[in-house]
Amino acid sequence: MSLTQAQKVRALSLYRRLLKAGQTTFAGDQRVISAWQDKIKTSFKGPQQLASDGAKAVEAKLQEWEDVIMLLRRNVVQGTMHPETGAYSLRFTADTELGSNESVKQARKQQLESLATSKGPSCRSSQTRAFSHASPAQLLSASSRALDFSTSSRHALPQQRTFSSSRLYAAKASSSSVPSPVPHFPTTMILSDGSSIQMHTTSPRHVTRLTRDVTNHPLWNPASEKRGNGQGDGSEAEVGRLGRFRRRFAEEAIPASLPSSGARSGSAQAADGRFGEEDLAWMSVGGRQARAGTPISKSKAKGKK
Repeated sequence: MSLTQAQKVRALSLYRRLLKAGQTTFAGDQRVISAWQDKIKTSFKGPQQLASDGAKAVEAKLQEWEDVIMLLRRNVVQGTMHPETGAYSLRFTADTELGSNESVKQARKQQLESLATSKGPSCRSSQTRAFSHASPAQLLSASSRALDFSTSSRHALPQQRTFSSSRLYAAKASSSSVPSPVPHFPTTMILSDGSSIQMHTTSPRHVTRLTRDVTNHPLWNPASEKRGNGQGDGSEAEVGRLGRFRRRFAEEAIPASLPSSGARSGSAQAADGRFGEEDLAWMSVGGRQARAGTPISKSKAKGKK
C-alpha cells in the first residue's frame, strides 16, 4: 500500500521534531545529541518503509514517535555541570511536568501562605506583636507580675510534687516496654555415631557432643513406630538399640496374670530359665547346718545374793 499525502507530511514532521526535541533536551551534551541522532536515523522508518506495513501498523508507529516527543519535552530532566564548581544541577524547562525552578518556589510559597491562613496566628507571633506595641510602663508591670507568679509557684511546688511524681510513675508503669528477643545461636550437634547436625538454640556453645543416641527414639524418628514395638514375628519386630533393649528386658513387663512358678513343672521352669524351688536341692549340696548355740545365761548383778 502507499501512504497518503497527510501521512507523508506527518512522518517528515515527526522526524524533524524528534531531532529538535533531542537537541533541546540534551543541550550542552554533544555526545548524547550525536547518539540520539544516530538512534533516530536507524530506528525511524521513512515513508517508503512505512508503506510496506499495514494501515494499522503505520498509525501505531507514528503514534509511538509522538509519545517519544512528548516524553522528551515533559518528563525528562537533565543535569548540567557548572564549570566554576564542577557540580551538576537539575535543569528544568518550561515544558517539564515539574515546572521550572521559579514555578516550584512560587508554588511552595503559596502552599505555606495557605497553611498559615488555615491555622491562624500562632501564640508566639501574637506575643511578639503585643510586646512590640507595648509601652515601657506596661512592660515593667508585666515583668513584676511574672516575678510574683514565679515566687508563688515556687512556694506551691512542694505541695504539688507528690501529685506530679505519682502521675509520672503511673504513666511510666502503664507504658509496657517490649521485651528484647531471645538470642539464638547456631550450634553443631555431634551425635554418638559421629554424624553432625546444625541446630539453632539459645546456648552460646558452637559445638555440642552427645554421648547418647538421641535419634533412636520414636519422638525423634517417627518411622520407628511403624516398624512395630517388638511384637509379632521377626519382620514386624522393632529393630535398633531400642528393640534390643526391649527384647532383652521383656520379662520385666510380663503381667501378673500368668500362673505361678510353683504350679508349673520343673521341666517347664528349666526350659523357661527361671529360678524355682527345685534349685534349692543342688544349691544345698555340701552345706552344713548351723549348730544350735548355748542359751544365754542370766548373770546376777554384783552385790546381790
